[in-house]
Amino acid sequence: QSMKHSLPSALLLIVCNAAVSTVVSADVDSGDLDADQENQVIDEIEVIGRKTTRQLEKIVVEARLDFWGLYNSINNVPDYRVNCERIAPIGSNIKRLRCVPRYYSDKMAEVSQQRMRRDVNGNIQLIAQPPDQEAIISATRKKKAEADAYMVELIESNPLLLEKYEALLEANEAYERSQASD
Repeated sequence: QSMKHSLPSALLLIVCNAAVSTVVSADVDSGDLDADQENQVIDEIEVIGRKTTRQLEKIVVEARLDFWGLYNSINNVPDYRVNCERIAPIGSNIKRLRCVPRYYSDKMAEVSQQRMRRDVNGNIQLIAQPPDQEAIISATRKKKAEADAYMVELIESNPLLLEKYEALLEANEAYERSQASD
């Protein structure tokens, strides 16, 4: 797999170096050329490449980390802080970036604790099924609207955060286009 990606990269490097050395050597030796040789056209090589879906996915992850990192440094409301971590879903070793607002994870913990109790021996017993995503989303709907409005205010008032947000949108769009074409 690494050979698949390294060969085009190596070829691109060779082609680019050849084009650069042609231009450089023409500039350096131009004093030694007569008038006919100076008017000769130098071949120009244009290289057009396309990033793989995996490369675009990495760019999206970095853009998300950049955006949420800056957002968290500007954000003054602890409940609106967004925690990002790389976790592997159950049954997989492939880690994915998961970003969760604090109000959401706090509600998940609260509801989970309500569904457990200790017996007389101190053992934890589950008295109800663990909360599902829909229940937590429903319970945090108002808080999410408030957090979204706050985030919009921060983006509009901070040019650097706006730049990071636009970069994230652009990275997401490129990734989605790549997935659609595969």
